[in-house]
Amino acid sequence: MKTQDTIFACASLPSGAAGGAAVALVRLCGAHCMAALQSLLQTQTLPPPRQICVRSLYHPRTGVLLDKAMVVRFVAPHSFSGEDMVELHCHGGAAVLRSLLAALAGLDNMRVAAAGEFTRRAVLAGRLDLTQAEAIADLVAAEGS
Repeated sequence: MKTQDTIFACASLPSGAAGGAAVALVRLCGAHCMAALQSLLQTQTLPPPRQICVRSLYHPRTGVLLDKAMVVRFVAPHSFSGEDMVELHCHGGAAVLRSLLAALAGLDNMRVAAAGEFTRRAVLAGRLDLTQAEAIADLVAAEGS
């Protein structure tokens, strides 16, 4: 696992999971995330930094429409991890999410993030301290109020 890798993962519970939602959040982080986003948008323009915009997401190789999603991009160092980052707020259905994650996995220079890797990068970049990182881990693992 290299911190310079470009990573992606679903950062929300998928539909059908306990507590799953109608909207899924897919996060991309690293040097190649803007190129990955552009390949999903095809000829559409990238949204301005830190502004959420609705965009159609297409499979980069087949051109098939995957979803219409809200897209926001964060340019380093103005992100959770301090690196370039993209968030895709897409429909939470299993088919949409599976197709989007498979499309990202098929791109060069992309890999699935390990559990806690986004937070780890934020700690390494000095964006969070260990106490804050542990609080995030506790929040993610919490089962009740």
